[in-house]
Amino acid sequence: GGAAGQVYRYKGAAGQPVNLGTQGYAGSPDWELLTTTNVVPTGLNISGSDAIGVGAMIVRNDVRSEVSATIDNAVVTAAEILGQALEQATILATGESVAEASGGSAFGTGTVVAGNGAAVTNTVLSKAHATATDSDLTTTVGGLTLEAQNTSLIDATLLSSTTTGDTGVGVVLAFNTVGWATQNLLFNTLDALLGTGIGTEQPAEVQAYIADSRLTLAGDLTLTALSEAQINATVSNAASSVASALYGANGKSIGGILASNKVSSLAEAYLASPPAAVVVPGAVTITSEDN
Repeated sequence: GGAAGQVYRYKGAAGQPVNLGTQGYAGSPDWELLTTTNVVPTGLNISGSDAIGVGAMIVRNDVRSEVSATIDNAVVTAAEILGQALEQATILATGESVAEASGGSAFGTGTVVAGNGAAVTNTVLSKAHATATDSDLTTTVGGLTLEAQNTSLIDATLLSSTTTGDTGVGVVLAFNTVGWATQNLLFNTLDALLGTGIGTEQPAEVQAYIADSRLTLAGDLTLTALSEAQINATVSNAASSVASALYGANGKSIGGILASNKVSSLAEAYLASPPAAVVVPGAVTITSEDN
């Protein structure tokens, strides 16, 4: 029932008597034909083959922006007055680092090492101001509106992968800040590990205010300061070791992640240095919101 000179492996039920002289080796689900490639595992070197795979990635994204809508030392008469400062400083960052090493031998000899390191820093510094100072403002139909918004955003993804047949090490550092001054990797690392507070705070500032001004309005007075600074961060670090040999196979993998996300923001809406005169027949609304 089989071809002469071929090698077959029994895959049937254990513990059952089998008459080897009557077996149908070819095409039987109980028997597997062994070829040269599955008698001796493929993909294994005979001699010790050294292999080293190294991946390294350092990324820095730094955005600094300031917007303002300002009336200063002016006399303004209009149907209505609207001042808007809209800040949308944004970082959209995706980083991917892959390191692989394949070598060794069928006898467990040869040095196979894969190392992968990634360090990413994303920083946003931003401000939005809508102000009126030292001015005489008059509306004949509507009101006066000063609106400042800051929706600064960091959306960061960092993916790291290390694959080896022996020793693999992958380390990822990820630092995202909104409203904090840029600093070096060492200080960022110490701050993330120990909470040292080394960094300099520079809040994502939002202000809407009137100072030292005369207001004569036909409608409402509205001051609005809205801060919605945010960080969306995804970090992945995969380290794998798949040791393969006839004998003497050893493997180990180490993966580490150190990540820090910090947001500092400030929202203020106010009347400062009481205006010389305020005539507002409608509503006065002063709103500050920090999300």
